[in-house]
Amino acid sequence: MGWKGTLRSVSSELKRQSREAEKRHRQQQKEIDREEALEIVQQQEEFLHSIISLHHECRASFDWNSVEPQKPNNTQPLTDQAKAKLENFKPNFVDRILRIQDWRKKKLEGKIVSAKLSDEKNNVKALENYESLKHEWDKNQCLAKRLRSDGNAAIEALQESLDIKDLPIGKDVQIEMSDEMQIDVNLKVLPYEDVVPEEIYSLRQSGALSIKKMPKGKGLELYQDHVCSALLRIARETLGVMPADIIRANAVVNAVSTQTGHLEDQIIVSAVVARDTLNKINLSKIDPSDSLSNFVHNMQFRKTKGFESVDKVSLS
Repeated sequence: MGWKGTLRSVSSELKRQSREAEKRHRQQQKEIDREEALEIVQQQEEFLHSIISLHHECRASFDWNSVEPQKPNNTQPLTDQAKAKLENFKPNFVDRILRIQDWRKKKLEGKIVSAKLSDEKNNVKALENYESLKHEWDKNQCLAKRLRSDGNAAIEALQESLDIKDLPIGKDVQIEMSDEMQIDVNLKVLPYEDVVPEEIYSLRQSGALSIKKMPKGKGLELYQDHVCSALLRIARETLGVMPADIIRANAVVNAVSTQTGHLEDQIIVSAVVARDTLNKINLSKIDPSDSLSNFVHNMQFRKTKGFESVDKVSLS
């Protein structure tokens, strides 16, 4: 092959390698785009789950119905076990041959002394734990008595505990209390456009990112579950702070009134939440909007239009 043929072969080989390199680059970029698309889809799925699972957690944890701790009795289980081993000790053939039965007996007697010391330490720890629990229980009982009798103290405690600036459940919360110490919690929830994304992401078969407009029906259902989840969360927080059996929780949104055409605060969900009922619900498994059927409530929701304004449900 002459030098011209060699040059053509080298040129052809370089072009082939360049095409393969470009093909590999396209494939690598495709993998990168697929991973980025998957991450975007997963992030949105996590966000959508988070806005309808607000009720899964609760910061307040007072157990107002807890039973008074009982002072423990001094016990000596380790000492009794050690004594039983000494009483049941019988020298065997090897003990008699080696004449170590007295040594073994003294060793068992020494274990009784050690067991007594361990039992004493355990009894001291049990008493210290009891005193700590009793102190906390007494403090909670005094607080409960004060909150039940002093409306101003109750509202102050609630306002301090229900600071929702660091919680994505709403804009503000206001507490009202009647002379009969009936608690009304008004949660100003975020409007639809601040909660539900305008677009929904998914993966095409090719792995590419698909971006579509959020279907109106799906968006409204997400918002309904979000509002109900936020309402359950604020009810949990309130009952965690207050020694009340029931409260009324109201979701309020600033929206255009169909009567006046102006922006007004409107109640869109109102529910009387009973502590006993709430405690029986497996909150991690429920659909938030469906779960309101466990409580006396007012809610008007249309799949094509969303929430409508309602009155507060009666507490009586």
